[in-house]
Amino acid sequence: MPWSDDCTVDSESSRYACVVPETDENPSQDRPQAGRRPNTDISALAVTATFAVVVFSIFLGVFGPRIGNRPGFTVGVPLGELAVAVESRHGERIVNAIHAAPRSVLTAEEAQSKLKSILTTEVVLPELERSARWISVDAVALPGGRAAVLFAQFRVDGRTEYATTCIFNDEDRFTVYDTFGRPIGLPDGEVFAIEPPSEFGGTTIVAWRNGALVWVLASGSQELLESFEAMIHAANPTRALVREVQVPPMSSVSD
Repeated sequence: MPWSDDCTVDSESSRYACVVPETDENPSQDRPQAGRRPNTDISALAVTATFAVVVFSIFLGVFGPRIGNRPGFTVGVPLGELAVAVESRHGERIVNAIHAAPRSVLTAEEAQSKLKSILTTEVVLPELERSARWISVDAVALPGGRAAVLFAQFRVDGRTEYATTCIFNDEDRFTVYDTFGRPIGLPDGEVFAIEPPSEFGGTTIVAWRNGALVWVLASGSQELLESFEAMIHAANPTRALVREVQVPPMSSVSD
């Protein structure tokens, strides 16, 4: 190798080292590549999206409703929806009773036996007057589940009136609204009256929960509805529904 001013000799090892000059054909190894750039750039889109999420979260926390005031999901069937379905079944039975061939009436024992085969809870049917009769007892699928549906015919002031009775095994399926508009379960012992839109002269629906059963009555006669409701209450006195309440152990209760 030709001697150069860039070469030095090691006196102990008699070796020499040369510094190779930088040229276009032999660029310096320490020079950063022109195409390389430190990976320190942050996407402007990501920054903008993160900032928007933070601003929205702050806005929702300040101006949004508190968690306790936010409406929850209603579990169950609103009583108004059930009333519309019962009114429809009541109207269908009236049409069949008027236009279909006369059907043999059911005795009180037959109606009671059919009712027992549908429901798991014992129900006592009221004794009807001589001018009234049970026409049918069926198991019908309605909003909220399977129900026993009884259809009866009455004579009121010289005219024929009808009443439909639906009985459910209570499983907290139905909801009503309290004075603040919040959905709650159907309370025990309270009677609710509803007048859904009807094509049969204005049908009124009354519903209540009695212990382990939910009763729903439908009729176009207010007088018949009130007297029939009283007869059912007399035959099935209101029984308190006992619900278990979990109490934490005494050791976990602070003084």
